[in-house]
Amino acid sequence: MALVQTGGQPQFGAASGAAEFPSTMVSGEEAVVWFEFANQSNVTWGLDETRLGTQEPQDRASPFYVEGNWLSPSRPTGADHSNYAPGSTGRFTFAIRAPEVTEPTTFDEAYALVQEGVTWFGPTVHMTITVLPRDGATDPDPGADPIGDGPDQASDGSHSLDGTAEGGCSTGGAGGGGGFAFGLAALVAVRRRRPRSA
Repeated sequence: MALVQTGGQPQFGAASGAAEFPSTMVSGEEAVVWFEFANQSNVTWGLDETRLGTQEPQDRASPFYVEGNWLSPSRPTGADHSNYAPGSTGRFTFAIRAPEVTEPTTFDEAYALVQEGVTWFGPTVHMTITVLPRDGATDPDPGADPIGDGPDQASDGSHSLDGTAEGGCSTGGAGGGGGFAFGLAALVAVRRRRPRSA
């Protein structure tokens, strides 16, 4: 019906939702992270066509790239499932590895959705992570909550990109999305995705 209303032309749109990622990591440490988006397109998102790509600048190589898990250094993942119809919420799960640093360094990772070969669409979302060196790692703010605080933080540590606290999986073993077991299952599923076409 949506395609009929738009004259048969696909239209792409999205709204950001909840997200899960650590606020602090140590160089070499890995974690499973995810972002959710509401499908405001008039087409169904799929594993191979709808992907998360790096921004700021667009298509840059991410320092959190994990070979064998990401589709490429600029494509963390495709949609978790192939049936995210218009109006549904789609999740994009992938692994990250903290880059090597010699002093505490804060990275602001930016991503957006891309329908490969068609268009970029939706909002740019961010993942801000402070990476500590392997040896003598120190917390830049030892008195603070390691997950952070504020109106966009849920009690289980999940970050909501729309300014409201929402539940979700936690790689630390808590959360409403299946916890650590879900994180491992998601990691395996993402690794089975086909590589990005040239």
